[in-house]
Amino acid sequence: MTDNTIHFLFGIVSLFLGFFMLTPIFNVTKKNKYDNSKNKQIKFSLSLILLIIGLYTTVNYRYEIKPKPIFNKEWSIEDRNYLIHKCKKDAMQTYIDYPEYTEAYCKCSMENITRTLNKDDYEKSLTKSQEDQMKQIFPLFEECFKKLKKSIDSIKSIQN
Repeated sequence: MTDNTIHFLFGIVSLFLGFFMLTPIFNVTKKNKYDNSKNKQIKFSLSLILLIIGLYTTVNYRYEIKPKPIFNKEWSIEDRNYLIHKCKKDAMQTYIDYPEYTEAYCKCSMENITRTLNKDDYEKSLTKSQEDQMKQIFPLFEECFKKLKKSIDSIKSIQN
């Protein structure tokens, strides 16, 4: 969950609490026999504060929430399988020595690529120089690479 999503949800909760606290004051819901004028003033003030906070955070953060697509619809299952196959082939000795970790790495990388780039953009990136490809593509699977490296390092430390 992003910070913007949390702010937005906080705004919604504040709005509901503000409305909930405001309704007894105007006799919309059942009246509480223990409410005196001082309690009503405190509840009214508190509900107005919650309403203002809720309105502000809801309106301020609603446009900043951008859900990530699960998969780009342009990528077929064959395309995804090809990316995984190509990744394993490129991994060479690492795949031979640590097949299950390399498989997880390749799946993670494929998911990040297909979520972030459409097929055309990915294919265009392959026509660029190796350096430009790394600038564009590496950030997409950097976290996957760190997990792979950590797994392999832990295996090596156990073996030593």
